[in-house]
Parts: sequence; C-alpha cells; structure tokens
Amino acid sequence: MYAIVAGGGKVGANITRSLVRMGHEVTLVEQRRDRFEQLEAELGPIVLQGDATELHVLERAGIARPPEIVLAVTGDDEDNVVISQLAKEGYGVRKAIARVNDPRNQPYFDVLGITQTVCATSGLLGLVEHEVPEHGLVKLLELRGEGLELVELLVPPDAPAAGKRVAGIALPRRRQARLGDAPGRG
Repeated sequence: MYAIVAGGGKVGANITRSLVRMGHEVTLVEQRRDRFEQLEAELGPIVLQGDATELHVLERAGIARPPEIVLAVTGDDEDNVVISQLAKEGYGVRKAIARVNDPRNQPYFDVLGITQTVCATSGLLGLVEHEVPEHGLVKLLELRGEGLELVELLVPPDAPAAGKRVAGIALPRRRQARLGDAPGRG
C-alpha cells in the first residue's frame, strides 16, 4: 500500500514509523525545516519538506499515482481540511483520514464530506463519559453521517423494562413537530 502522511509531528511521525515497519510505502510531508531535518535523518528520503496544502508539494509526494490513503494529521484543522479535500476531490484518492484538533471544528469536516476523522479530545471525552456517565447514558458510538448515536443505559432491576428485549418495550411515540405548533406543546 502507498500512503501519504501530511504532518510530521508526534502523530504523523509515529504513523509513518508504524506503516514503514508494516512494510508499506510511505511519503511523509513536513513543513517545518527543523522537524523535517530530524525526520529525514531518522527515516531517510521518504520525508519531503513542504506545505502539503500546496499542489506542487502533494504532486512531489506522489499524489497523482494516487496513493491508497492520505492521512492529514497536522496540528492545524484548516490545513487538514484542505489536504483531505485536495486528495479526494482533486486527485481521486478514495480514502483520506483527517485529524481534528478542536472538536468544535468537526461540523466543518462533516459538511465538506470528510467523514473519516480522528479527534483525540472527543475520544478522551467519550472515555470520561463512559467512566462517569451523566444521566446514566453512555455514548458508545456516533454515526454522524446517519444522524444516529448508539448509547448504553443502565436499567435498574426494578424498572418496568428490566429483563426485557428492546423490541418488547413499549416506548412513547415521538410526535413530529409541525409548523404552527406552539413551543412547549409538542
């Protein structure tokens, strides 16, 4: 497999090392000169210096081949959006994974069709919610594209739903709001 990794910080460098150990062909693009020199000394000619948001840099990295995957893991969300979009829309790369540094930026990735994202902050918060659930609900999985969440709820042994399958529980019907409905009456 051929991969391009954009961003040579801790995340990008570790991903590159792992992919190389697994026998994959990788090009790592790093913008900062000092970091590039460190990585080049360690990893050799697979490291390319440049700004991965620039077309000529991506082309030097081999994006026109195209790679099987592009990983946009810089420390800048705007750069990760641009790199992912260039890869997918401009060069037909089928798989692009983007790092989301600030979870408040996730909706921008979603609206632009960058659905394969990783956000360490959201992941850690999910673990916190799992360990210390608020209202007894634990979010297990979010399917953003479908607008669905899979949640876990602890049912007390004396609850009417205890011991029953979900299909056998009578849930209240959710009334769809209509235009003209008064607030608070739906």
